[in-house]
Amino acid sequence: MLREASRRLSIASLLGAALWTIGPILGGVTFSVTHRLRSNWYEVHARDVIAAGGVLVSLALFFYARRRDRDPRFILDLGLGYMVLMAFAMGNLFHWEPVPHGVPVTPMISWIGALVLVFAAMVPSTPGKTLVAGLIAATMNPIGMLIARSRGMWDFGSTTSAFFMHYPDYVLVGFSLAISHVFTRLGEQVTSAREMGSSGAGLSGQEAGGSAAGHAGGRARAGRHRSARVGRGAGGSVVEGESPGLIDQRVASLHSSAARSISAGTSSASSQRSSTSSLAAALNLAR
Repeated sequence: MLREASRRLSIASLLGAALWTIGPILGGVTFSVTHRLRSNWYEVHARDVIAAGGVLVSLALFFYARRRDRDPRFILDLGLGYMVLMAFAMGNLFHWEPVPHGVPVTPMISWIGALVLVFAAMVPSTPGKTLVAGLIAATMNPIGMLIARSRGMWDFGSTTSAFFMHYPDYVLVGFSLAISHVFTRLGEQVTSAREMGSSGAGLSGQEAGGSAAGHAGGRARAGRHRSARVGRGAGGSVVEGESPGLIDQRVASLHSSAARSISAGTSSASSQRSSTSSLAAALNLAR
């Protein structure tokens, strides 16, 4: 289960690199169109530097986590650190540009809250680690606002206003605990089912082997029984232990005896009965 979670982390980091590439490009195009601004495409802004850093960190984690010789537990802890670092980058990206004076501070759900929920589902960890990492990540939005105020980009008033604006993200951290617990239990159940399936397949193989051995033993006993029934004497008794060559000789001898008795033309009843008995024995052995 831990290796499966580390594999999902590598996929999440690769998706993060793609989003850090596509998101700023689409955001810049949309901002230029809606505000009718003209800017050179080759100009590099602070937001571009933040996005490039997100791409590099995401790709580095992708190539690191996909190695099979890594410790899965360390990879999961590294994934929580990656989530916090991405939240810090987003908190600064959202509040980097200047905000007009008088814009009200209203509660809102940001992309950082969505990030916490996604990581709780894709890379579940222990409740304590999930709670601590989620709270730190949700605090990156207020930190971004405080950095923007120190740079003179947004005068939003008191410090508590920054936390009031992003308190819904802290609520989502509580939901992330439930999501992490549910997905952890599901992973344990899937792992247990796989182990039971593997053990059942092993038992079925053993039963099949025992059945084959039983059939082979039955065939051997049947062969021995047929060998024991080979050859019958003139009186009908079983002659055991004789080879097919000896049986053929006995049949030929009985045929010859019967023929000599008949050709001699004996009329005695005893001779006729002997000839008849010899011929019947020969016929039984031939069958």
